[in-house]
Amino acid sequence: MRISVEGGGCVGFKYNLSLSLQDDKSKICSDDLIFSSDNESIVIDRESFTFLEGSTVEYVDSMIKSGFYIKENPTAEQSCSCGTSFTPNLEKLKKNI
Repeated sequence: MRISVEGGGCVGFKYNLSLSLQDDKSKICSDDLIFSSDNESIVIDRESFTFLEGSTVEYVDSMIKSGFYIKENPTAEQSCSCGTSFTPNLEKLKKNI
């Protein structure tokens, strides 16, 4: 899974979570961070990691939605109700840089 952050969404920045059905190592850049556990990997570019450090990824399967999402982001000051975008806390970001 690749997780990234980009400008947009309801409150400033939005999460992008994408699953690759193939083991495509050509899409991994030299400055990407890779976190692995139980034969599963999460790939995050360094800039996005600044916004995601300490976050929790969770899988939800319900009538309303199914899929992976960022459950908890300690650098977020505010999140939208759907959980796909956030406003970063600038003070916490400064500590991560």
